[in-house]
Amino acid sequence: MCYGWQDTISEHESEMEEMREGEEIDEVLSDDYKVSPCGRLGAKTCVVQDGEFLGEFNTTEDALQFIKKHMEENQFFPSIWWISDHGNGWMIDLEGNEIK
Repeated sequence: MCYGWQDTISEHESEMEEMREGEEIDEVLSDDYKVSPCGRLGAKTCVVQDGEFLGEFNTTEDALQFIKKHMEENQFFPSIWWISDHGNGWMIDLEGNEIK
């Protein structure tokens, strides 16, 4: 059966949610995606993974769309972290919602 990237990502999110049940995750791994405000006055959103700058985007939604595509192309689905301009971080899903 052939799945589109949305199906693959949805399956991955379900698996990750099952793995996280009852488990507090608070460690950012090097191969996780890091999403943060950047540019003049934080008006843009940047994406970094494994120490490599992957891009600057006009909106967080554009950055997350890029991450979805990048995950599918590489068949690798690490966590996504929002890193605030103050350095605080929390895990987010592919829609930008905080994962608690």
